[in-house]
Amino acid sequence: MMRQLRLVLVFAAVVVGCYYVGFLAASFFKHGCSLAAACGRLPQATHDLLAALGYVAVGVAGLAAGLLAHEAGHGVAGLMSGYRPVSFRLLSLVFTGDGRGRLRVRRYGIAGTFGQCLMEPPAGPADRLPVVAYNLGGIVANALLALAAAGVACAAGPGSVRIEAGVVAAVNAYLALVNGIPSRAAGVPNDGCNVRCLRHDAGARRLFVQQLRLNAALQRGVRPAQVPAGWAEWHGVPDAADAMQLMQFLFHVSRLLDQGRLHQALADLTAVWEQRSRMLPLLRREVACELTFCAAVLQRQDRVEQAYGPDVARYAGRYRRMMSGKQRLLWAVARYVEHDEARAQALLRELEDRRGSYLMAGEVASDLAIMHALSAGTYPADAPPVGE
Repeated sequence: MMRQLRLVLVFAAVVVGCYYVGFLAASFFKHGCSLAAACGRLPQATHDLLAALGYVAVGVAGLAAGLLAHEAGHGVAGLMSGYRPVSFRLLSLVFTGDGRGRLRVRRYGIAGTFGQCLMEPPAGPADRLPVVAYNLGGIVANALLALAAAGVACAAGPGSVRIEAGVVAAVNAYLALVNGIPSRAAGVPNDGCNVRCLRHDAGARRLFVQQLRLNAALQRGVRPAQVPAGWAEWHGVPDAADAMQLMQFLFHVSRLLDQGRLHQALADLTAVWEQRSRMLPLLRREVACELTFCAAVLQRQDRVEQAYGPDVARYAGRYRRMMSGKQRLLWAVARYVEHDEARAQALLRELEDRRGSYLMAGEVASDLAIMHALSAGTYPADAPPVGE
C-alpha cells in the first residue's frame, strides 16, 4: 500500500511540474512574455490548476459515492426480495458481522470488480427465487443518483455547483451504463450480463443461487466438506467458457480436497485444463492454482510444469493475504517442488497467525487442516482413478 501511495505522489508531482513547465514555456514562446511577466502570471495559473484539481476531486468523490450507492442498491433490492445480508465490499475492504453483533473489517478482492454486496438467498428451489431484482438494484441506484445530480445541475445557476453536479451525474450515468450493458471485465460478468443470463437459463439461475449460498456458508466458517452435497457437486467436465459452470467446478474441487480425494481432484482438473484456451483469464489462473497444488503434492512434476508459471506465481503472491488457498499453493510449491522446508513452515505459521483476517473462514479452516494433515502424513488421500 505504501509503495502504491508513493507512486501516486510521484506521479502527481510530475504532472504538477509538467504543468508549470508548460505554462512558463507557453508564456515565453507563444505570448512573448518576459520572465518577470511570466512569474507574475503564476498565481492565476495556480488558481486554474487548483480549480481543475477540485473538479477531479469531485469526480473521484462522485465515483466513490456511485460505487457505494451501487452496492447499497444491490442490498436494498436483495432485502426487498427476502435475501439476508452476508458482507459488503468496497474495493478490497469487506465489512461483515462476526456473529456477535460486532462489525469486522477484512480484505478481499476480485479482479475486475470494485465492490460486492453479498447476500444469501431465501430457502426454496432456485427456479422460484427472485434473482433479477437483486442484480438490477445497483444499476437502478446509479441511475437514480445520476438523475438527482442532473436535476441539481439544471436547477443551479452558472458556476461551480452546476459543474460539480454535472460531474457527479456523468460519473453515475457511466456506472449505470457500464454495469447495465452486458459485458465482462477481466472475465467477470457484470450485472447486465448476469440479468440476461439468469432470465433465460434455468441452469445458470440454479448455479447462481448455489454459489451465493456456498459463499455465505464459507464466510460463516462452514468447510467445503460440510456443505450440503448438492451445493458443490459437479459431474462431468464443465464448459470452460461458461464462468458459472467453472466457478461451480472449483467449489467441487475444494470439496474433494477437503475430503481427502486428491487423486480425483487432479484427474478432474487435468480434464478441464485441456480447455484452458477457452477459459476466462481469472478462472484459468484459479484452475492453474488448484492443478499445481494437486500435482505438487502427488509429485507429478509434468503437471506442475504445465500449469505453474510466472503469471500464476504472481497471481498467488498477490492474493495470498486475501485467499488462503493461494497461501496453501505457495506452501505446496515450497515443500514439494522447491524442497524448501523452512519456507514451507514459515508460510504455514503465517497462515495460522493470520487466519482470523481472512473473509472465507470455512476455506481457511479447510486449507489449514489439509496442510497440517499433509505435514503429519495423516491426509486421507484416495486411490488414483482407473487409468491415472
